Amino acid sequence: MIFVSLGLVNVRRNLSRSVLAIAGMAVASLVVTSLLSLAPSRHQGAQLAERYLFGGDIVLTGLQIISGAHDLDPQTTEPSGWRLERPPQDSAGLWGELVPWLWTHGSLSPRPGARRAGDCPAWLDGILLQDVLGRLAQNPQVLSARPVTIWPVLETPGGEGAQWTPRTGAFLLGRDPDLDRANWGQSLSTLLVQGRYLVEGDSLVGLVDSRRGIRGFTFAGAGATLNLAVPRGYAGPDGQPLFDYTDLRPLALPIAGVIETVVGSEVIEGEPIPVFWGTGAVLVPQAALDDLARERGLAAAPANAVVVRARSLIGLSDLVERIRAEFPGLRVASVQELLASLNLSGAPQPLMTAMDGQQLAAMIRPRALPLDLNVAFAVIAFTIAALIVASNLLVLLTQRRREIAILRALGAKSGDVAVMVLTETVLLSAMGCVLGYWPIRLLSTFTLISNRLSLGRIVTLTLGDFGVVVGLGLCLAVLFGLLPAVAATRVTCTEALRDDD
Repeated sequence: MIFVSLGLVNVRRNLSRSVLAIAGMAVASLVVTSLLSLAPSRHQGAQLAERYLFGGDIVLTGLQIISGAHDLDPQTTEPSGWRLERPPQDSAGLWGELVPWLWTHGSLSPRPGARRAGDCPAWLDGILLQDVLGRLAQNPQVLSARPVTIWPVLETPGGEGAQWTPRTGAFLLGRDPDLDRANWGQSLSTLLVQGRYLVEGDSLVGLVDSRRGIRGFTFAGAGATLNLAVPRGYAGPDGQPLFDYTDLRPLALPIAGVIETVVGSEVIEGEPIPVFWGTGAVLVPQAALDDLARERGLAAAPANAVVVRARSLIGLSDLVERIRAEFPGLRVASVQELLASLNLSGAPQPLMTAMDGQQLAAMIRPRALPLDLNVAFAVIAFTIAALIVASNLLVLLTQRRREIAILRALGAKSGDVAVMVLTETVLLSAMGCVLGYWPIRLLSTFTLISNRLSLGRIVTLTLGDFGVVVGLGLCLAVLFGLLPAVAATRVTCTEALRDDD
């Protein structure tokens, strides 16, 4: 304990000459704290329009909408199982707007080694759907899980008796009005710009997007009517839903309200212009859509995905990984991952308002491969900081050779001198970690509060991250602090006093 106390005294005496070491560790701590708390912690309002349209924060589907490193794992995929696939156009729904090339060109789809080709269907059958929903309901981090149900329709701008000029690609999208209000609350008021929202017990009425005309569909305001044609559905030989467009039923669909899905803005010369999703979907009550499905030949509206609403966006990536591991036969991704992959695909951003060619060209992103380098950056940052601390101590110990010689002459052992030096290392590093952690952590506290977490949960997350930052910083500091400690123990009394003279 004497040499620990002596190390603390040395830190105080040499504090002015250790500022650079403390500052280096503080910067490293700030960087790692940002990676731990700000990156995975997202405000509940982040990407609101996109998450609302999907119906949640995480999507599970059998469609090849996103690929990851796990697809290349030889233990879970067979090289011979990769094949070019193009799912049926009817199954597109929102995916046809987000990643249209999947239906126009197809995609190379890896198959899990334990499964057969075709086991990841475009439509989720009832047995698979109930299994997925049941298992998700047992996850304490899942607030809600529901199927994404659609029914393809043809659309015509003409009124009753007018010549049909169908436009393909339109679809009815089932929504649970009560669940939407529970999940999105007051956020619905920012999306609804005209009319009213859907309510439980509504007959077949719809919500449309104010910018659906961007995609070539007909816009109809609140109180107007959309003229649609609904194909008959039936089960194919493999049990997958098929649709017969030779058997159409005209449908005059009343529009209850209009939503506006602003997803961002593009900075161009002049004023920034808003970016809209502009979906062609017509949102209808789920119960009414199921009634229509039974009338047109199926027991219920078919589902092409399951969407999960997380209890909070804190640690969402960890929740995605756990769900992905639980359902290896399905594609699992957060909405954030989907949009990031889209931006990195090299394709023009399809979620856009009307732009000219020059504006569109400015939005082309270079191709890139998304990698998670958070751990590598954290280790590199603390390694550099620990080297600065070690270098600072080496310089100080060189200037204190006489002091060390006197301690050795008074009977201090090599281990005692090492304890003194390591105490200085630990204290300097701890000071830097604390100075770097708390300022940036306080910023992320606002995000935690926005997710409506309890005080206990906020304290647990805060102290947990603090332990990771300080622990990693001190471990690397002690590792590199062994260099000056060993150097100090090798100095003999005679050598030190001779050099000092």
